[in-house]
Formats: sequence, C-alpha cells, structure tokens
Amino acid sequence: EGRLRARLTETEESLQKRLKHAQEDLNAIAAEPQLFDHVIINDTVDQAYEDFKAAIADELQAFKHSKQ
Repeated sequence: EGRLRARLTETEESLQKRLKHAQEDLNAIAAEPQLFDHVIINDTVDQAYEDFKAAIADELQAFKHSKQ
C-alpha cells in the first residue's frame, strides 16, 4: 500500500478498490492454493521479474508438450 501511495497515481477510491481486489486474491489463494498456476509477489522488481520470466518459461514448455 505504501508503494502505491508514494507513487501519487491513485485516487483514494481507486487505491481502496485495488487493495480490496488484492485481498480477495490473497484470500482465494489461501482457500484454494491451486487456483493460480503461478503467484508472483511484487515486493522487489528484480525478483518479481525473474519469477515472471520463470512462469512464462514454464507455460511455454507446457504448451510445447501439449502440442506434441
């Protein structure tokens, strides 16, 4: 939340909406861990980017295998 507020790009209403949706996603993951194929936590940009690349690579590999 602090990072979003510091950017000064959100109205209070849009910020609350984003936070509500984020909490809903976290609750959904807690209730059903297999709901998403990949979960990327954007705490640090570099780590989130590496996690994103790994997720894309996994999906591409699975797609290639499904076409064989």
